[in-house]
Amino acid sequence: MFSKETLLKLILIAMGVALSIKCIQAFLDARNAVDEVIAVILAVVLGFMAGLCFAYAFLPRFCRNLTNSILMPRVFRRTKAPAFSRVQGLIMQNDFDAAVEELKQILKAYPYNKQAVEMLVQIHVESLQDTDAALKVLSDYFDSRPSVNSGDSALVLQYVDLCEQFGQLTTAAALLERQLRIKAYSDSDLKLMHNRLMSIN
Repeated sequence: MFSKETLLKLILIAMGVALSIKCIQAFLDARNAVDEVIAVILAVVLGFMAGLCFAYAFLPRFCRNLTNSILMPRVFRRTKAPAFSRVQGLIMQNDFDAAVEELKQILKAYPYNKQAVEMLVQIHVESLQDTDAALKVLSDYFDSRPSVNSGDSALVLQYVDLCEQFGQLTTAAALLERQLRIKAYSDSDLKLMHNRLMSIN
């Protein structure tokens, strides 16, 4: 039995082959100059579509990153957020409230920066003992991010761990169910989250 990922790859390959055949057929059917011009246009369009199918079939991660870089606003593509050294300094001084505010400002300028999210959660949990605030940070991240980022499954499981510690099993299960509907996760991540959901239920 094929996995969903393998089945999708086979479908994309089949579409690529079909479009390539159509592209060749357009040239073979050309009978005059006008037909040749139309054939060239069709060949360019169909060839491009075939190329996309093959690219998504064999280089899915590269294509997802390329699509995100084209479609997502430039601010979302920033991966390096400044001022983390300042946040670390505030944490060393036990000025956790100021560190939280600094991280919130970083997230305003650099939305969906995972390092900022992780640090914010860590401060809320370990230093301020504010689990509800930590859960809200993670929940807001999951609900508003434009796409699944590498390592997001670890944040999902951290959210579930926090919920379990405080008996919020229904909340944990609801998040896992939402994330399992997102097919952008890898098969291994989906399996991991599915097994965690089964352990809760």
